[in-house]
Amino acid sequence: PPPITSPMMRSARFSAAGTRLVIEFDSQRTNRAGFTGQAPCSLVLSASTIALVQGSSTASPACFWSSDTVLQANFDYLTKLRPGDTVSLIKGAIGPYTLAGSQCPGAALCAGGNATISVEAPCGEVSCPTPVAVLSGPLTISDCAGAGVILSATDSYGGGIVSLSYTWGVDAETTDNAAAIGTALGLLASTTSSTTIGASLLVTGTSFTFTLVARSFLGGVSAVTSFTVTRTSFASPTLTLVGAASRIARPDASHVVRASAVAANCWLSSGSITYTWTLQSVKVTSTSVAVSGVTLALPAAEVGRSAVTLAANTLVARRSYTLLISAHMTAQPAAIASTTVMLVVPAQELRAIIAGGDRTHSAARALTIDGSASTNP
Repeated sequence: PPPITSPMMRSARFSAAGTRLVIEFDSQRTNRAGFTGQAPCSLVLSASTIALVQGSSTASPACFWSSDTVLQANFDYLTKLRPGDTVSLIKGAIGPYTLAGSQCPGAALCAGGNATISVEAPCGEVSCPTPVAVLSGPLTISDCAGAGVILSATDSYGGGIVSLSYTWGVDAETTDNAAAIGTALGLLASTTSSTTIGASLLVTGTSFTFTLVARSFLGGVSAVTSFTVTRTSFASPTLTLVGAASRIARPDASHVVRASAVAANCWLSSGSITYTWTLQSVKVTSTSVAVSGVTLALPAAEVGRSAVTLAANTLVARRSYTLLISAHMTAQPAAIASTTVMLVVPAQELRAIIAGGDRTHSAARALTIDGSASTNP
């Protein structure tokens, strides 16, 4: 048999989901530092490493062994651990499998060592999650002097357990008053996930295209996303989507989409608001290829109809549906505001159903088994 040697720390990386620290040793089995299940990371990791993993959290990190040669540490969104950091062990904490944990202190065969998390490949051979920037807000604003815009990046995703950071901007070629708006957005902290563009910055223009880039603590950078807001020539209502602008919608469940509109502050008379719901597009989620010929049972223009319910099994798995919601003053259809919501329909597992369920059956009779009610959502 090969000689028993001290375990060697081979690498340190983040898990593929960006939620744990993963430390790998060489192929020789370790004694798992004498513990099974979860245990305080302070049993094996150095104080400097504990400080990085724990960050500003009040909870001490817990470690566990996923195999004899792989040690993992859990952390939460307050961790300070980043690509390029060095992870180190307590000297003499981890030994070969032939030694009990209690035999390690002072034993020459018990490992110390350190490894640096790669900046280029912080999740090792597996790619870290790539952030996706999602920017939402009203598509139109009214012609009222005090009309501003609230923009949100809170639907962005894909950065691991730590909150994304953001860079806000404008498309200078398509944005009126771009220099002033861009300067204001450039002053925002990277942690800003929603912002209000004041009326004073929008008063001189009619078209504004905002941009957003999301970054993860793992070093991932999203593609630039853009969102255009247009000023109408009328006292359009302020239209707000209730809930996320992009949401997961199971095909076997019903879904309610709700919006809320209020009259513009310069609308001089009282009046009702008419809502219109339209299916704007349907795409294959994985490829973004448009799907034609799809219809949904959406209500026609209706006063006060601020919500619609899509019945279960209306939406098809692996497709993304974008609904356009418009609201206009009933007395002035040109005073209109619009916004969109995307319903992303995930794939569902096959559901096997045997009619009648469990039963007692005579051995002297033929048995019919009916699985025709099984579904493929």
